[in-house]
Amino acid sequence: TLENFARAWAAAPFPRYFVNSLFVAGLVTLGDLTTGSLAAFAFGRMRFPGRDALFTLYLASLMIPHQMTIIPSFLLLRNLSDIDPALGLDTYFALAAPFMASAFGVFMLRQSFMRIPNELEDAATLDGCGRLGFLTRVVLPLAQPSLAALALFAFQGNWNSYLWPLIVTNSDEMRTVQIGLRY
Repeated sequence: TLENFARAWAAAPFPRYFVNSLFVAGLVTLGDLTTGSLAAFAFGRMRFPGRDALFTLYLASLMIPHQMTIIPSFLLLRNLSDIDPALGLDTYFALAAPFMASAFGVFMLRQSFMRIPNELEDAATLDGCGRLGFLTRVVLPLAQPSLAALALFAFQGNWNSYLWPLIVTNSDEMRTVQIGLRY
């Protein structure tokens, strides 16, 4: 019955859990879009020595399971908490920082950015637009479908995250919806 939902809602601070999940998933999405678009622009539109080798290594990181990075990430955050408690465990930083960049996002955006004709870059350069201006005024508006898809993937992936929030949160104020439901 619907009474069970009302009892469950009153049993724990679910509004706080929803706010935490929404904030962290939004922060991760924004970070993934920012870092992904900057790195994808560098890998897809700029020429520099070792670009292809570096991109291959970056893509190779997709083969490393997330479970293998949990212990090093946890130890890093625990050591950061000794330096500054705001950067350590049981913070929004701990929930969001490890996921604010993804190799998948860079790969997907790079493929989208490479489809933009070089003539647009030449025209923007003639009009006095620098690289960052070209990225923000030409490339990103043309890549809106790819950006929207990446935003959906990043948001959903972080919203559904269970293991990492379970490890880094201790207080009731920092729990996400999934961890709150578990407790």
